[in-house]
Amino acid sequence: MSDQSGKPEFELPHYPALARCLLIDSRHGSRTEIAKDLKTTLLFDQVWEGSSISDGMSILEYEDMDACFLGPSVNPQTAVKFLQRAQEGRVKSKDIAHIVVMNRNPEVEEALSALMTQSGAHGIVLRPSSKTNLFDWVVRAVVKANGSGAWAKIFVETGHAGLFVPDAFATRKSAPVVAEPETVSAPAPAPEPAIPEVEGPLAEAMLSFVQSAVSSNDGLKSLAAGVDSGEFRLDPAGELTQRTRDALDQTLQKMIPTDAADDPSVQNFREFCRSVMTQWVKDLIADDLNVATAKLRERLLAYQPPA
Repeated sequence: MSDQSGKPEFELPHYPALARCLLIDSRHGSRTEIAKDLKTTLLFDQVWEGSSISDGMSILEYEDMDACFLGPSVNPQTAVKFLQRAQEGRVKSKDIAHIVVMNRNPEVEEALSALMTQSGAHGIVLRPSSKTNLFDWVVRAVVKANGSGAWAKIFVETGHAGLFVPDAFATRKSAPVVAEPETVSAPAPAPEPAIPEVEGPLAEAMLSFVQSAVSSNDGLKSLAAGVDSGEFRLDPAGELTQRTRDALDQTLQKMIPTDAADDPSVQNFREFCRSVMTQWVKDLIADDLNVATAKLRERLLAYQPPA
C-alpha cells in the first residue's frame, strides 16, 4: 500500500505470538505437511521437527518450547507414556502445551481424544482441518497450558476475530475407550488450571488494552511511524522527549478506558502499561520493530495484578 507520493504506507506487521514449537512424527510426509500447516498459522516463529519420541524428548529436556505436537504416526500407547513423562517434569518448559494431532476417523477419534486429554494433552488437532480451526485449536491448548497466567481469562473472553474462544477451558466430554488402545490405562483427568479472578474495572481495562493491541490500533502505528520518521525520539539524557511522552499518553488513553481512573487496580495497570510501552518506544529507537515488539509482548505477559 502506498500514498500518493509513492512512498510505502507504514503498517504494523504481524509477529508470531509464540517463539517455538516442536513437532514429533516419524513419517516424513505427514511431518512435512503438518509443519507447513503450522507455519501458515503464523503463531510460531520457529517450527522444530523431531523424527521420534526419543529425539523429541531429548530436545524438550534442554530447549524451551511453547508447544509440542505429537503427530499421527505416534501410536496411542506411546503418546500416553510420553504425556506422562512430560507431566513428571522431564521437560524444560513447565508451561508447554502438549497437543495430539490425529487423522479424522469417526470410529475412534472421540475415544482417542478423551484418552489423550485424560492423559495430559492440552488439545487435540484433527486432520484435515481448515486454517481457522487449526489456529483456534492451537490457541485453546496454549491458553489452557498457561491457565495460571494473569492474562489467561482475558484472552479467553476476548473472542477477537476467533483468536481466543470462550470454551478454551471447557472439559471435553468423556467417551468410552474402544478396543484399539485398551492396553493403556489412562490416569484420572487432571484438574482444570486455576484462572486468576481478574474482574471488575481491572478486567475491563485489560480487555480493552489487549483488544487494541491485537487489532494494531492507529495509536501504536503512529508511535512506530513517528519513531521511524524521527518525530519521536530521546532527549540527551536518554529519556523520551515531551512530545513523545504526550503521544504515548494519548495512545494509552485510547487503549485503556478512563471511566474507572480512580480505581487503584486500574491505576496500577495503567502505570505498568506506560512503563512497558515507554520501554517499547526506546527499543524501537535502538533496534528494529520486530525485536522491540517481541520484547513488549514478553513484558506484557509478565504482568501480575496487585494482591
